[in-house]
Amino acid sequence: YALIGGATLAVVAVVAVIALIVNMVGRQQWEPIEAMIAEPQEVHPLQLVLGSCVESVPADGEVSEVLAVPCDASHTAQVVGRTDFADAAVWPGRDAVDKRIAQVCGTKQLGPVARTSPVAGSVSYVVWGPSEESWADGDRVGLCLATTSEPITQDLLQ
Repeated sequence: YALIGGATLAVVAVVAVIALIVNMVGRQQWEPIEAMIAEPQEVHPLQLVLGSCVESVPADGEVSEVLAVPCDASHTAQVVGRTDFADAAVWPGRDAVDKRIAQVCGTKQLGPVARTSPVAGSVSYVVWGPSEESWADGDRVGLCLATTSEPITQDLLQ
C-alpha cells in the first residue's frame, strides 16, 4: 500500500507543479508593458496600458495577441481609455460590458493636439473587453482604442 500511496502522491505533486506553472504563465501574460516601448513586441491585449500603440486592430472576435509598437512608428490604433471592473463583480453580460467601456471612449479621450489635428476627423473607436470565459479567469479590464484607417506616427494622447 505504501508504494501505491507514494505513486499517487508523486502524481498529485506533478499536477500541482503544472497548475502552478500554468498560473504563473497566465499571470505573466497579464503583466503590463510600458506605455512608451522602444521596440515592437507581441503582447496579450491585457498587457496594454493607456497610451499603448498597436500596429493594427485584428478583425472582430477574440483577440489573443497584438503587436504593440512605439507611437512614433507606423500604427493604426492606440489605447486612449481604460476601465476596470471590480474583482468581485458578477459577469454582467456582453452588452453591459461594452456599454461601460464605451463610457471611456470617444474624442474626449484624445489629447489637445490630436483633437485639433486633421487626423481627429478620421478616428473611430473600438472597445475591447473581457469575454464571459476570460471574466471567469479574472479578466476585468476594458480598453478603448482609437483607430485610424490609414497608419499614423502620432501619439493621440498629446
